[in-house]
Amino acid sequence: MPKRNDLRQRIISLIRLQPTLTRAELSKKLGVTYQAVQKHLKSLENDQLVVPSFHVTDKWRREQDKFWVFIETQFLPPSVSAEGDAPVPVASKPESDGDQHYQRKLCTEITKELAKDTWRHLTFDEIHILLGGQCDILLSVYAPGAEPVWEFVTNFVRTRDHVVRTSTVWSMSQSTE
Repeated sequence: MPKRNDLRQRIISLIRLQPTLTRAELSKKLGVTYQAVQKHLKSLENDQLVVPSFHVTDKWRREQDKFWVFIETQFLPPSVSAEGDAPVPVASKPESDGDQHYQRKLCTEITKELAKDTWRHLTFDEIHILLGGQCDILLSVYAPGAEPVWEFVTNFVRTRDHVVRTSTVWSMSQSTE
């Protein structure tokens, strides 16, 4: 049985070479029990030497479609005119709303909402505040079909204050292997 420090170093070395190794694969490669690997990984995590992560497999990607939701709010940032000189005027923020960071707050709300079990069929990808376009926020998610995305957009995004309109597009899974 390897010494504790030797085993920790061997675990780190293997993870560096193959970051997607599972605990079971580490156990097999090191010739130790699953529980020993689990214990050392937890210790390495506590020492901030490793961080647990998840790896999305190609099989999962083939079963999901990617969706982009374009969100336009009343606070669409100014865009540059076709001539590239002066900003094109857009709707201004109502005086009753003193918050200067509406898009950032909406992005945070959307991210937190997607973490809830209610939307378990949606997998958050990323969200961006856009400048110079027809929308000011771009959300991307993965889902096994359009229905859960439409439900999220209708029941959550469109109910937010100051959301003017949304538009959704998607890319169907490429592979059927």
